[in-house]
Amino acid sequence: MTVQHEIAPELGGLRTVDRGVPDAAGIAAGWAVVVATIPVVLALVPLLVTGRLGLVDAGAPVVVAVASGLAMRVAGVRTRTAGRPDPAAQRVLTTVLFTDIVDSTRRAAAMGDAAWRDLLDRHDAVVRRRLARFQGDEVAGTGDGFLVTFDGPARAVRCALAITAAVRELGLEVRVGVHTGEVERRGANVGGLGVHIGARVASLAGPGEVLVSSTVKGLVAGAGLGFVDRGPQWLKGVPEEWRLYAALDPA
Repeated sequence: MTVQHEIAPELGGLRTVDRGVPDAAGIAAGWAVVVATIPVVLALVPLLVTGRLGLVDAGAPVVVAVASGLAMRVAGVRTRTAGRPDPAAQRVLTTVLFTDIVDSTRRAAAMGDAAWRDLLDRHDAVVRRRLARFQGDEVAGTGDGFLVTFDGPARAVRCALAITAAVRELGLEVRVGVHTGEVERRGANVGGLGVHIGARVASLAGPGEVLVSSTVKGLVAGAGLGFVDRGPQWLKGVPEEWRLYAALDPA
């Protein structure tokens, strides 16, 4: 089959006349002409708009549309063939909160599966009401706890304090850890060192205690929250010490 390419003066650009079904060689040749013609068409646009070529004004919008369409077509091809997104673009600054029921295994063994499951359901409902109140995003359940993200550390600390007080009315104690840092978005999940630090901070909290990293403590200055210095601590698997602070219940 034959693909004929003509320069159409009335359009100020390329016109393609197809004879039958294009073959691979014809398609390749056609694209070569399109790409080669783009600079010429784009160069004509300002001349047409300003009337320097002496063409009727109605022709300018047509040429602009043709030039824009060709440029967008080539740009689209380049975009589709680009590489994968930069992994750094998947990293975001966020605050992570971990909760964990104290002595959950012992309590489950003493209560029996059915009673423990009922208590867990009530615990989960209480926690989720606080997450909704403080605008936390539940990422995952850990069986007897939660991983939650917040876009503000002060709300995360206040939510943690509200959770510890609320579950105490169920006869439960939880330990909570809060940390702010960069995390990697992995679909609906999060990962990276920042998440591990949050988990390690929670593991060092005592029953009913909310521990926060020094990063959180510094970020919430002026928010009206009180803290007790727990000193520098080694976090398992983390290559340096972190100073931790216990959040004080404002009540």
